[in-house]
Amino acid sequence: MSESFTVATERAKQSIDVTDTLRDVVRRSGVSSGLCHVMVLHSTAAVVVNEFDDPNIGRDLLAALDRAVPEHAGWLDRKSTRLNSSHSSVS
Repeated sequence: MSESFTVATERAKQSIDVTDTLRDVVRRSGVSSGLCHVMVLHSTAAVVVNEFDDPNIGRDLLAALDRAVPEHAGWLDRKSTRLNSSHSSVS
């Protein structure tokens, strides 16, 4: 069984909880045991598995990524895009 879904974003950097969507996908599948393989087909997006009881966890993760890979750190401009997204290619 395979199913896809789209996640709408509002900003360039966001942490979005997709737990409920994944639960619905698994429930509709009728599978009672096994694995749910989750992947993202974009070079500048990621799936992170973390508990989400505290909404600050997502904000903390984004802040840590900003510190590790700053947006304006002298990255070479990617000529194939209109926007300089070099920082997202490194992260």
